Amino acid sequence: MDIPTYVRTARKKRGMTQMELADKAGVGLRLVRELERGKQTLRLDKVNAVLAVLDAECAPVSPRRVSEGALMPLGEDEMIMGFAASCVEDVANKLGIDYLDAYKRLYNANMVENYIISHYNVLHAESRENVTAGLIEVLKRREAEV
Repeated sequence: MDIPTYVRTARKKRGMTQMELADKAGVGLRLVRELERGKQTLRLDKVNAVLAVLDAECAPVSPRRVSEGALMPLGEDEMIMGFAASCVEDVANKLGIDYLDAYKRLYNANMVENYIISHYNVLHAESRENVTAGLIEVLKRREAEV
């Protein structure tokens, strides 16, 4: 799960508004909004102030840890499956439904194996917003055909 998704999900699970989270973290509302939207250029100390309220933190990963085997690089299959799972999660979030419901709908529309996974090389190069919008469009079209 990426940081913007984690922050949004954790905040909502705690029943907090963006303003309440900002107040508890001692940051501005704008920062929380930008963080949840995935802005790439936020100060790490401010991000960690927000994450601390949600019982998490963000820290750099040392290249040495990677080379020592503490972190293993993902193979192509793991990358594709991770991408597929994130696509399902994005569709669920955009439609305001549970992850499992989104997976079932995409699976029943024959889109997991024969659309997301089979078109990984094209889809993963697109913006997340475009991929999600395209998946929802195809899903609705396929569901209407049944």
